[in-house]
Amino acid sequence: NHSHSLTPPVHMTSTFVFPDTATGSALFAGEIEGHIYSRISNPTVALLESRVANLEGAEAGLATASGMGAISATLWTLVKPGDEIITDKTLYGCTFAFMRDG
Repeated sequence: NHSHSLTPPVHMTSTFVFPDTATGSALFAGEIEGHIYSRISNPTVALLESRVANLEGAEAGLATASGMGAISATLWTLVKPGDEIITDKTLYGCTFAFMRDG
C-alpha cells in the first residue's frame, strides 16, 4: 500500500532481509514470491513492470537495465540453436557486434 504515499518509494537496496531461514529458503526455492536480490527483482521494478503491463493490456511486463539487456532477453527467448538472424550493418554498433560475435 506504499504507506499511503502519493508516490511509491524507490527501493535502493541490493539485498533483502528475511524474517527467518524458512522464509529465505522458500524464496530461494521459488516456493513463495518475494524479493531476494535487486538484480533479480525489487519492489520498484516490480511496480514499474506491473504498471506498464496494465497500460498495455498485457499479462505481465519486463523491465531491463539497458537496451542491450532487452535485446539479449528477447533473442535468448525467441531464438533456438541453429536459427539464423539476418541484420544490417546500420544497427547500433554494440547491437551489430552482439549479432555478429554473440
